[in-house]
Amino acid sequence: MSSTVGKMTTEEIQYKVLTPTDLNEVTQLMADQFLPRNPLAIFAGETTLEKFGTDLKTYMEKCVKSGVSMGAYTSSGRLVGFRLSYIMTPATEQQEHCTSNSLCFKVLEQMEDGVDLFKQKDVQKILELFAVTVHNDYGGRGIAGNLIKKTIAIAEEKGCQLATTKITNILSGKIYKRLGFQTETTLDLTTIPGLNTSLMPGETMAYYVVGRLPLSV
Repeated sequence: MSSTVGKMTTEEIQYKVLTPTDLNEVTQLMADQFLPRNPLAIFAGETTLEKFGTDLKTYMEKCVKSGVSMGAYTSSGRLVGFRLSYIMTPATEQQEHCTSNSLCFKVLEQMEDGVDLFKQKDVQKILELFAVTVHNDYGGRGIAGNLIKKTIAIAEEKGCQLATTKITNILSGKIYKRLGFQTETTLDLTTIPGLNTSLMPGETMAYYVVGRLPLSV
C-alpha cells in the first residue's frame, strides 16, 4: 500500500543487507542519485561514474561483499537507498592509500592525513561508512538515518570498535552528530586547488568524524 503527495511517496520501506547480487542496482542509484547531488563530486566535476574510472566501482564491489552495507527497498523490491560500508583492520588499512586520479578520492584521503585510529586502545576493527544516499522521491522519511543505524548495529555484532566517515554535506553531518560522532579533522574545501566551491557556497566544509562503538542508536 502506498500513496504519493507531490514527488514524495509513503510506500513502506524494508531494509536488508546488500550482497554482490545487488551491485547493478547500487551502481545505478550511485549514478542517478548520489553523484549528481554530492557537494564534493559537484565541486570536482566528477558527477558521473565515467569520471572515476574503475576506482569507484572497486569500492562499491568491496562494500556489497562486506556484509555491513544496507539497502532500503520498496515493497515492490526497488532499491531506493543505500549505506555502503566495509570493515577495516590494521592489515587492510595499509592497502587503503589512494592511487586514484580522482580529485574526490584524493580530497577524502587528505582528510585522514596524520590520523591513525588503530593506535587507540583495543581498536582492531573499524567500520568505514563510505557512502549513503536516498532517492530524492523518498527523502524526508528518516531512511538515511535508519540505514546508518542498522549498519552500525551489524558492525557492532561483528566486533567493530569504531565507526568513521567523511562528511561533505550538512544533512549527513546532522545525522552523525545526533548519533554521537566526534570530529577528528576538518577541511575547508575552498582551499583545495581544482574544486569549484562556488557551485554550492553553503557546503564548503568537510569533516572526518569518528564514533566509538557501541553507540546509542
